[in-house]
Amino acid sequence: MTSEVLLDEDDIQSFLNQVEEAYRSLFKTKEHKTTDDLILLNNLCRSMIRLKFLLERKRNQGKLTS
Repeated sequence: MTSEVLLDEDDIQSFLNQVEEAYRSLFKTKEHKTTDDLILLNNLCRSMIRLKFLLERKRNQGKLTS
């Protein structure tokens, strides 16, 4: 059995903005990145992609029900 967390578009967009800011901040602050930094940047990037996909899916579902 899976549980689904229901978030509205504003919550997802807000979280996406925070993740994007964290990515930009880490990317800009360190000139020489360690392996751990690169892994973290990669994970943040993947999270942004997933959040954008989720946001787009929610928006398309809203268009279908309207």
